[in-house]
Amino acid sequence: MGYSCTARAAFTKDAIQQLVNRDYPGECSNRLPNGGFWERGREQHDGAITGTCWRPIDDQHVRRAGSFKINADGTVRRFPGLPRALLSEAERIGADRYAEVYGG
Repeated sequence: MGYSCTARAAFTKDAIQQLVNRDYPGECSNRLPNGGFWERGREQHDGAITGTCWRPIDDQHVRRAGSFKINADGTVRRFPGLPRALLSEAERIGADRYAEVYGG
């Protein structure tokens, strides 16, 4: 069984992962620049993607940094630990990808 979300939200999430890995290389698909990570939450009826961001406190412990939300339309409502410029670029890339796949 998969995770259901809109294509617009999924394209933005994919773009966020690509940009973080480009700007902050690492081996983790859900890594954050501060050394933390994010976890996707439950499916949302409107097709949005939500979850939790975690930040490191030391080498073996993390603390909740807040929640993230990628709206069903592909815009990012909040994503703790990521700069606004990166999120704006991800929204643009996601929208371009959606237009490429589904047209206008």
